[in-house]
Amino acid sequence: MKSRLKFIFTTIIVTLLTASILTLILTQIPNPIKNQIKKELSQTSEEQNTQPEPKSQRVLQDNGRLQGQVLDKLGNPLKAQISLYRAKTGTIIQNSETDQSGQFEIPKIPPGDYYFRARNTEVISEFLPLHIFPGKTTTQNVYLDWQPSIESDKEE
Repeated sequence: MKSRLKFIFTTIIVTLLTASILTLILTQIPNPIKNQIKKELSQTSEEQNTQPEPKSQRVLQDNGRLQGQVLDKLGNPLKAQISLYRAKTGTIIQNSETDQSGQFEIPKIPPGDYYFRARNTEVISEFLPLHIFPGKTTTQNVYLDWQPSIESDKEE
């Protein structure tokens, strides 16, 4: 019985301390920040009174694009596959292939942090970090350290 009362008493004390700490933190927010919060809240309420833009248009405007070129170390274009991964989860978001000139483009990417890599039949690049900005095109070229071997080019 005493241990149960002790547990209840401890729980009450911890709850009261937590509430006191939160109150103290909230009262310590500087006035400029409070004013900024009030301003943002008033803008939000004003925006709610205006006619919202259709969601399909907002999504297209908010998405970004990734473009670039895959080259060998001498600057020659390579045909390759591009894989885009979400940085937080490591899941593949999209795959794309380059054209004959090594150019690639991945449209409609939600803003955020990503990794991508290029690979062809011989070489896979490292995971390269990048950030996609809303409504912007990010350009990232990839250099693969690959050259055909002399043996494979000889006629037999």
